[in-house]
Amino acid sequence: MSIGAGATTTLNTNQVYNYSSIDINATGTLAFTGANGAALINCSGDATIAGTIELRNLVTTAFSAYTSNKDSLMSGSAYTAVTYNAGGAGGTAGGVAGNGGTGGTSTTASGTPGTGGAGGTSGSKNGGNGEGGNSTTGGGGGGGGYGDGNGTAGATTANTNGGAGGAADATSTGPGAGGGGGGGGLTTGNGGAGGAGGATTSVSGGENGGIGGNGGASGASGGNGGNGGQGGACTRTVSGIGGNGGAAYATGGTGGAGGGASDDGQGAAGGVGGNSSHGTGGVGGTGGNTVNGNIAGVGGAGGNGRIGGAGGTGGNPGSSGANGAAGGAGGNGTSGSTCLAMYVKGDLTISATVTASGGNGGKGGNGGNGFGAGAGGAGGAGGSGGDGADIIILCKGTLTNTATITNTGGNGGTGGTGGNGGDTNSTTIGKSNGQNGTNGRQGRDGRKIVASITNL
Repeated sequence: MSIGAGATTTLNTNQVYNYSSIDINATGTLAFTGANGAALINCSGDATIAGTIELRNLVTTAFSAYTSNKDSLMSGSAYTAVTYNAGGAGGTAGGVAGNGGTGGTSTTASGTPGTGGAGGTSGSKNGGNGEGGNSTTGGGGGGGGYGDGNGTAGATTANTNGGAGGAADATSTGPGAGGGGGGGGLTTGNGGAGGAGGATTSVSGGENGGIGGNGGASGASGGNGGNGGQGGACTRTVSGIGGNGGAAYATGGTGGAGGGASDDGQGAAGGVGGNSSHGTGGVGGTGGNTVNGNIAGVGGAGGNGRIGGAGGTGGNPGSSGANGAAGGAGGNGTSGSTCLAMYVKGDLTISATVTASGGNGGKGGNGGNGFGAGAGGAGGAGGSGGDGADIIILCKGTLTNTATITNTGGNGGTGGTGGNGGDTNSTTIGKSNGQNGTNGRQGRDGRKIVASITNL
């Protein structure tokens, strides 16, 4: 195997590669991808390895194996699955069961590529799905659902970015309509934002605010996920939850804020931040506030990524004696991915940079503040740090080793700060500040063995 200057060679995991010699230039890259297994290389001759060995691209369950003398070989855990190019699901009307369908892929769109979906008309309260990008343009956004009037059409796109989902009709005397999903990006394009859910003025149980549309995913080789749409407000029922942020190559989309309540209704949870394969997970959406209600919405969880996204802040209630809502959990740091097992029968000169460290967990969201004699909401837990992967490189000949190998476990995220208690002048018991969230788990360091042996 020879990898020249500036070139990248990608091999599959769970497959043994046999080479007579290996030569990797100082600006070359050897990467691995696959659904499961370890990175396995056997070289019958000499090897000169400079450049970069990238082991963090794998999406799989944890792998482990044992050698004949019972040594273990472990990959990391806490992987993040990201589907690129996909349009976000449209939000559903409040109280109406069912989820929006999936968007298209990089080759097959779920509608006319690049064209925004029409807004909902009478009888169509669910938001439309965002379209996936095709080989030319990003996907169009889905149309918003019908409330007391038509929803807004999704945005059309003529480039690699996904179009934004249309907002639902702003008001409804019945269930609030759902926002349209954002379109999926193409190649390095960004996903489109989800449309906002519609509000409801209904006082009937189950007729809630509309759910925000989900953000579209980025393209497969770059770009950020679209932000989730805000949930629709309510008066005396339950507001709509925020749409989820879109998954991404770079930064995951931010979860939409949960809808608020203008009377004595309940606030809704913020949407979940989008996952990221190569960057930072999206921030969780903020929980919805209330005016007279005593239940505010909790913050959404942060997305997973090489750095976990922060959890969303809990909502604030507006009723005397009501407690603040809890903050969302921080996203997990992804692991160092697969382990590497390499054997060189001849001489080995290695000066490569090997990257297999776990990502850091995201910070937990802060709790909402209490009202009156109410206590502050609890802070969200910090995300777990990802595990580092094991690196085992052995040769039978002469070893010259100046490699830089990073396979440490990621740091756990800091727990969110508890919300402030309510009016300190109140004599009613229950005005304490909320508990701080727990810190996330520290990731496990991978083993690192680079050695010359003579007994093989």
